[in-house]
Amino acid sequence: VVYAARDDRDVVMDSVLADLNYACANIKAQSGKTAWSKDMANAMKADITLWEGTFCKYRTQADNGKAADAARAEKFLKECVTACEKVMASGYEIGDDYQATYNSTSLSGSNNIIFFKEYQNNLMYHSLIAYTCSSTQINGMTKDAFDAYLFKDGKPLALTTENKSDVGEVDADGNYSIAKLLEVRDGRLAKTIDPIVYYQGMSWARSG
Repeated sequence: VVYAARDDRDVVMDSVLADLNYACANIKAQSGKTAWSKDMANAMKADITLWEGTFCKYRTQADNGKAADAARAEKFLKECVTACEKVMASGYEIGDDYQATYNSTSLSGSNNIIFFKEYQNNLMYHSLIAYTCSSTQINGMTKDAFDAYLFKDGKPLALTTENKSDVGEVDADGNYSIAKLLEVRDGRLAKTIDPIVYYQGMSWARSG
């Protein structure tokens, strides 16, 4: 109903959990990783219930309208454990080469992937590389995205004891580099972006 009052969050999330449980129980197991499967449903359930269980554990009346609810938190976190155990039972592995996965032309043989879209030339592809590497002035990772990565101590920007500086420096080759910023952050960030910064008007060439 378009003009109905807003539903209570707990009621909404109970409905979400019921939908997730239905999906986990009824979606068929798939041999491929390009179709919805029980593993995908359980992975989504794990993600959502971890968030909701943690939210219920730490929410406050002042900030969220309801006080913390330990029983409700336990309910969702137990559902998370159940979903995680089912995903882990499928034999997935934790990949040790993030860049190889991130830059792979096909993920069909990867044992650490649950679901992906298969690249097909001229049929199933996107323009992200052209968008971020062409002459457009709207390119690269945003500062918000950069700051969202955790530091080596596992803490976010607001809580870390690591060096929080975001000031780059000119390296030995005369390039403006953020290599030292990447050294103290989640290693996946350094595998995702180039440490050499380009800005408009800079005389710049990057081989490879």
